[in-house]
Amino acid sequence: MKRRQLIKRSISMLVLCAVLASATVSVSAAPDYTTSISPFKRLNGIWYYYMPGKYWNHAPSAANDRYSVRTQKCTHHGSVCGTYTALTTGSCGCNSYMNATQCHGFAKHIAALIFGTAPDVDTSTKYKHVTRIGDWLIYSELDGMELWVGDVIRSGDHTAVVYQVKNGYVTVVEALGGLNCEIRWGGFNGTSQSTHSSVISQLKYVCRYAGDYIYLGDLNSDMYFDAVDMFLMNRYLSSGSRDGITARGMAAADVDHNGFIQQTDADLMRSALSGSISLTSFGGAEGETMALSDMPTEEPPVSEDDITRAVFEAMQTYQGVYE
Repeated sequence: MKRRQLIKRSISMLVLCAVLASATVSVSAAPDYTTSISPFKRLNGIWYYYMPGKYWNHAPSAANDRYSVRTQKCTHHGSVCGTYTALTTGSCGCNSYMNATQCHGFAKHIAALIFGTAPDVDTSTKYKHVTRIGDWLIYSELDGMELWVGDVIRSGDHTAVVYQVKNGYVTVVEALGGLNCEIRWGGFNGTSQSTHSSVISQLKYVCRYAGDYIYLGDLNSDMYFDAVDMFLMNRYLSSGSRDGITARGMAAADVDHNGFIQQTDADLMRSALSGSISLTSFGGAEGETMALSDMPTEEPPVSEDDITRAVFEAMQTYQGVYE
């Protein structure tokens, strides 16, 4: 019996070491074009932990823990959660991250899980269009802008993270302060579904990660995919000219990830410009195979997510290592 317990304990330690090793690589390593897990897959990975119906909070008597989710609602909302002490320490029981609680703090937390960094923005500042803060670009002139997976979006009173953009609809992950920090995956601000145009019309600003990820179709690396990129692509295919195309843009031109820049990539870009498909971010194409009604209900659908989920389960237990 003792020998069996010893073997079991040894196996458990090996598994734990493997999980922590995976966490270190996945969380701290800079994303790479050929190996990184895309924002969509990372969001699928954390869905299993931050699933709908849970609440982003911690016991009021416990220390702030931004990784904490519970089945109990927040029962302590009110003026105390709006104080500076509560915002910075989470002392009221609402989780706090980067001086923010409820929907805004949750969105920053999710962004940090996906990209390793979050936008240092507040809820009231009127940001100048295309303001850079750290690894993030802040857009405030939004007419004609297409939302991408991983964008942190802010309206007059709500913040969320874009999970999927498909067929003219936007799905987000959010925590609803008005519903005691309940976590939702669906339409913006608690709705069942939201059209892209309706979401854009509500927004004050969009925060887009501008670090090491490659955005498909963005040949000139201006963090937009538009007709200029289409022109650069057509000219490259016809003449071989790389004028105006960055090194990162050459990787972004390989839209179908087959290792070649060719007419099929241009055709996908043209379809995206017409609105029939959406190019979101590196690896974003896999996000377009899932309908709004097909969000995962059990294990996430891609194998990388098993690793990602293990990472964040380890982070929940050993969050002190990563703070």
